Amino acid sequence: MNFKENKSQYMKIMYELIKYGAVAVVSAIIDFGIFKLMIDYLKGYSTSKEIWIATIVARSISSFINYMLNKNFVFKENKDIKSTIFSYYGLCIFQMLCSGFFVGKLTIYVGLKPIISKLIVDCTIFIINFIIQKMFIFNRKRC
Repeated sequence: MNFKENKSQYMKIMYELIKYGAVAVVSAIIDFGIFKLMIDYLKGYSTSKEIWIATIVARSISSFINYMLNKNFVFKENKDIKSTIFSYYGLCIFQMLCSGFFVGKLTIYVGLKPIISKLIVDCTIFIINFIIQKMFIFNRKRC
């Protein structure tokens, strides 16, 4: 590859990463908004139940919107949903488990505040997820 081709490829990846970040922000706003609405709606349940129900409902809706935006806007994947959605949700579940595990470890063993730990872990996961989604879930070159 010559310099011009390298630059073009770099710009394409950067543009995709910017779109991916914008979709992540939209998804986070939806997630937090639905979470807040659910917490307000579920008042009277135990706090733990409220949090779990609100988290599951909010994450279910926001992750599906995130999936559709990533599939159609960021990576422009033409495959039908069946060929990518199970991989995407497998990644979502793995991401949640990793986030909880590493946020806990940074908080307990390193002594960081939970919000700082979450910021570090989730930013790292954000980059890793972009790579995994681009290479494996929404890869047009793969079959």
